[in-house]
Amino acid sequence: MILERLSKSLKKSRSAIADVHGGLGEIRSRIDELRDQRDAIESRPLPLASVEREVDAWLDTTVANAVTALPVNRFATPKERRRGEPDFELPLPLRHGANTPDAGPAVGILLGLLVATNREAFKMILLGRLGDYYENREGIEPSAAADLISEIDNEIWSLEHDEEFLIRDAEAAGLELQRRPDANPEIVLLADSEQAT
Repeated sequence: MILERLSKSLKKSRSAIADVHGGLGEIRSRIDELRDQRDAIESRPLPLASVEREVDAWLDTTVANAVTALPVNRFATPKERRRGEPDFELPLPLRHGANTPDAGPAVGILLGLLVATNREAFKMILLGRLGDYYENREGIEPSAAADLISEIDNEIWSLEHDEEFLIRDAEAAGLELQRRPDANPEIVLLADSEQAT
């Protein structure tokens, strides 16, 4: 009679232990899924329409910077006062602490002038490349991404909270469970009174 009762108790205990391990595994799997979703959202680019506006702004700025940087004052200076300097040359300043010139400013001017001569062709090239880039990607506005990430973070927090208090309940019943190495320390340090009912 005693043996039968103890045997039933052990079966119930084994079943309860299996349920605890299964539930803990489900919680941890869901946390991993949510973290993957969060990473995927964070890595999404801006929507293509926003990027097209960025391309237009970059093209405009590139042309404006080039035109502004052109040394046109050379044309207004009489040849006699130029002291043998060429009529026109692009700036090639020396790099700080180097003996070689920095071609960056000159290249910027040349690029801006090229864009100015055929802006639409440059735009079509850039948009074509962006079309390739977006072929398997979906863009998202930063505010929408932030909202989704906030929802995911809240769900992760709730699951981590449940995980921690499941571990505590199991420990109180004599079952030792390991915490994840990346367990949220804020949740691990919560007082027992902060367990959701």
